Amino acid sequence: MFAHSLLKNLKTQLYQSVYRKPLPLRLDRGIVSITYDDVPHSALENGVPALEAAGYKATFYVVGSLATAKTEALKSDYITLDEARVLQRNGHHIGCHSFSHQKPRGGIDHEYIRDAVKNRDLLATELGVPIRHFSYPFGAVTLGVKRKMANEYTSLRSIRAGVNEGTVDLSLLLAISVYSSSIDKERVGSLLKIARERRGWLIFYTHAVETPPPAYGVSIADFNWLLTQISRSHCDVLTVQEAYGRISGLRD
Repeated sequence: MFAHSLLKNLKTQLYQSVYRKPLPLRLDRGIVSITYDDVPHSALENGVPALEAAGYKATFYVVGSLATAKTEALKSDYITLDEARVLQRNGHHIGCHSFSHQKPRGGIDHEYIRDAVKNRDLLATELGVPIRHFSYPFGAVTLGVKRKMANEYTSLRSIRAGVNEGTVDLSLLLAISVYSSSIDKERVGSLLKIARERRGWLIFYTHAVETPPPAYGVSIADFNWLLTQISRSHCDVLTVQEAYGRISGLRD
């Protein structure tokens, strides 16, 4: 277990050391972003009301093939483009999670990059706004893909763990999973404290919000617990797009 964790940390350091897209963090307050990958329907049904009751907005990384699915099963499992439009109108942020949700095969995977661009263009056309923020499907990334994708998007969120602080790498934003099967509540508290005290940017990600939770999801109770901890942290809660705008001073 220790060897696996050490290897993972070393790999993260390697990936952060090359093809960087640096952005210095000079913040008056820490920032927290809440993000969803794939966007199962339960994130809309259970996650959004809890977010909005707390006064928060989130980023939703949409998979085009799921949002345009023809089968009734997938239609009921994942949000549609119409529902993404409603989220956007209500102040939430829509990001890209590729069209087919595939992993890169190695090196500069042109098929993977085309698939990501296809999704970006679909969402931009359907929603009428530029789509500039991406999360890597499965968190999988190669150095070649990282280098090429930096030219296509403003930010690329990974699943490599940590608080973004100092000079962040927009091509490999760190994030923390929120899954009921593995949530470490003490660690969440520690990370929120780091974000507050060091004025960093802490990004959480999950998929479903339902009870009982699936493997890649969070229970309604645990999600509400997380929102309470965030509110007590005195960090500002911003979408990924809003956070980038505040940090860079640019309108995205």
